[in-house]
Amino acid sequence: MANSIVHRRWLFELAKVPEKYVIHELHRAYPDGKIDVIREQAVLESFDTIIFQYPIFWFNYPPLLKQWPDEVLVQGWAFGTDNEYKLKGKKIKVAVSAGIVRDQHQPDGECQYTMDQFLAPFEFTYKYVKADYRPHLVLCDWNSMGQLNVWKIVPLTILIKLIPFRPGANA
Repeated sequence: MANSIVHRRWLFELAKVPEKYVIHELHRAYPDGKIDVIREQAVLESFDTIIFQYPIFWFNYPPLLKQWPDEVLVQGWAFGTDNEYKLKGKKIKVAVSAGIVRDQHQPDGECQYTMDQFLAPFEFTYKYVKADYRPHLVLCDWNSMGQLNVWKIVPLTILIKLIPFRPGANA
């Protein structure tokens, strides 16, 4: 995450309005990779809207975020009997960046798959636990934009409209 220009920009903008957004960075919370499952479940339970923000890493989640659902979304908490679906109805959204050109994310493109297909496992995971999965936000081709242009195209107003993330949010 620290190497992602786009995500540094998003975090920079979100940090300007701490009264509206809570930022929980897994890499800062768990630099040793040992996830506190109880803490993570409590964080999820305390919000109505949760945004997972990350750069596409080898066509997938970054490693720690890949480990996270395996440990946190366990049977008896995230799924099971009706009272065990702790994420039921919570709004879940993904905001990702990919350095590749959007046209290359097509069946006839270099990647041979769309971004919807790359994000399908994430979407299915949260639909499976009865969360309210919202359409994802994807920023492609940022590599060709240069750092200054990336900073111009991701204004705070767009972030506020697209990823409301605050306790008790109903948006």
